[in-house]
Amino acid sequence: MDSFELNVGTVKYEGKGVLINQGGANFLGTAEKPIVVHVDTDTDWPTIIPAGAGVVVAILVAWMTVRVQKNQIQGNISNLRHHWMAELREAAAELIQCTTYMVNMSSVDRKFKYSPEYYQCCARSSQLRAKVELLLSRDDARAKQVRDAGSTALRGAISCKHKQNTGPLLEKISIYKNLLRRELEMAWTDTKRDLGIDQKLFFIRLFKNKKSDEIL
Repeated sequence: MDSFELNVGTVKYEGKGVLINQGGANFLGTAEKPIVVHVDTDTDWPTIIPAGAGVVVAILVAWMTVRVQKNQIQGNISNLRHHWMAELREAAAELIQCTTYMVNMSSVDRKFKYSPEYYQCCARSSQLRAKVELLLSRDDARAKQVRDAGSTALRGAISCKHKQNTGPLLEKISIYKNLLRRELEMAWTDTKRDLGIDQKLFFIRLFKNKKSDEIL
């Protein structure tokens, strides 16, 4: 179909009812036969495409801004968790070392429990136990289990006697060590989540650190 141009200035309407004066106001058409003008134009793609692109860009910018802020917050949380893990690992390692040393020395040396070294080990173990319990101050069953295991291990080390069978006492210390190790492993899992390791974007894994998983 050929196109044509319509000059509105040359269009005239010779029918009746175009303008009707009622009450000092002009009305177009009549109630029975109103004038209806249909205008059919092509889609204005040069206007729609830039407008749509602007909306898409605005959505992407907002999404990226939220992601960046979220990553910054998670990075700060991960940094705090890293310091917490380092403090817990250091205190727990020294506590396990002290209690194990007390059990072994008390069982083989009759005079060890009367020596200044024994009292120093008891004092240091109590300090480390308090530090670990404060680091694990969450009010949940898992943290309570670790704290109870630490109390049991320390009481066993202090009460160990000369020539006593150290197997059960060392087993309690080993249980305490494994609970602390599991706590650190779960903290490492949370750290990886904060840092975005093993996360997927559009079903694609961005980062993956198998070596870190194997170390733990």
